[in-house]
Amino acid sequence: WFVEEGFLPEVLLNYLALMGWSMPDEREIFSYQEMVENFNWSRFSTGGPVFDVTKLEWMNNQYLQRMSDDEFLARIDSFLPGPGQRDGMRVMAPHLKERLHRLCEVREQVEFLFTDELDLDRDLLVKQGNEALPAVEALRMAETVLREVDPYSESNINRALAEAVNARNIAKKGAFYMPIRVAISARTRTPPLTPMLAALGKERTLRRLRDAIDLISPGLA
Repeated sequence: WFVEEGFLPEVLLNYLALMGWSMPDEREIFSYQEMVENFNWSRFSTGGPVFDVTKLEWMNNQYLQRMSDDEFLARIDSFLPGPGQRDGMRVMAPHLKERLHRLCEVREQVEFLFTDELDLDRDLLVKQGNEALPAVEALRMAETVLREVDPYSESNINRALAEAVNARNIAKKGAFYMPIRVAISARTRTPPLTPMLAALGKERTLRRLRDAIDLISPGLA
């Protein structure tokens, strides 16, 4: 079960050691080698340990955040929805490391990157906008702005969208960003939007924005 859920072996060893033993400096994150070097029978506890999955998830996340992007990508490879998308996953890696508590969670987080056809919910899409900025208008703005971004990098995307929000004096930024999020992922809860847009690439992003616009207002430019 632990392997299927994506708990790292070194995390399990670290956690199990803490259930009956402690480091001299009381730190909770340590390697096997550090445990061996600091091992002393006097550090054993006689109290009844309690297995806390939430604590184990926290520890797993701490280990993931300390990994290099290359190691992280190697560890999550077997949990991905499919092959390929190496460039996109490299963009996403720093943001995923902060969010994952089990490696199995990565599938849902990056599904948008591995599918060509989204099952968009029109009602969900529409309600992301508001009276001042309807969803379809937000999507048209995004389409216009992102088409001009070159090179299509995470920093340039972030800057272009922020400038568009400021130029339009949009008070509730969610009414601009949330329709974009749903349009490219079919979800309201995702990793940060800007790296998602960069990972998708310009062509796929513009296609999804156009599909969402057509879904809301079929036949209208």
